[in-house]
Amino acid sequence: MEKAKLINDYIKHINTLSTGSILLIITFFEKLFLKEETIWLIIAALISLFVSILGGVLLKTILTFSASGNIDIQELDSNVQRFFASTGVLLFLIGFLIGILAITVFGILNLTAKV
Repeated sequence: MEKAKLINDYIKHINTLSTGSILLIITFFEKLFLKEETIWLIIAALISLFVSILGGVLLKTILTFSASGNIDIQELDSNVQRFFASTGVLLFLIGFLIGILAITVFGILNLTAKV
């Protein structure tokens, strides 16, 4: 049970970071937009962070139903179980990493443009 709580907290923290990043990008978009050719990085970041949130929601849903007893993970077909778990993890982690990487590259390109 402690392991499930740690995983749940980790998913919650990454989802919070993803949501906060999206909100900050949208809030400060006009002030961030310095080079026209880097706009695709902001679009990539928004899409990737949104995908990360979707993956996190999928993982939290699986954990919640499993912990509440509504779904017995052991009774699910192992292929179905692997598919949903793998999809959730891939969307969650890769989406977050690509989103943060896109924001970082955007920042570096725009900071070097000011120098």
